Amino acid sequence: MKKQEIKKLTKSELLKNIDKYKKDLFNLRFQKTSSQVTNPAQIGQTKKNNCKIENNFKSKNKCLKKVLTGIVVSDKPNKTITVMVERKYSHPVLKKVVKVRKKYNAHDENNKYKNGDKVSIIESKPYSKNKKFEVMENIKS
Repeated sequence: MKKQEIKKLTKSELLKNIDKYKKDLFNLRFQKTSSQVTNPAQIGQTKKNNCKIENNFKSKNKCLKKVLTGIVVSDKPNKTITVMVERKYSHPVLKKVVKVRKKYNAHDENNKYKNGDKVSIIESKPYSKNKKFEVMENIKS
């Protein structure tokens, strides 16, 4: 597919094409392992088309911002809170669940949130060197 054709597609059409190319690529790889593929260059072409479409889809969805949930651990600075965000993931080598905690400074315009509040923060324009999030809402717990 050409770039102009891809740019004209809507998001739903892009998703359908991504799924189609992924299935085609799977089938071509399966045929290659069983020595049934007639044109090996077709695998490379399918990969290229899939990459073009995925990159275009990602560029259309660039405006997505991170939304994190955590607990306020400090509210001392004016119009700023510190939020502790905890995430869990499976360690690739040890194969056990690991907890990782990270602190984020978030903008709180009205100094409304206090220690212990569970809040949701969203990525925003930088307010200062370390403050790149702002408070979205208080989560009832």
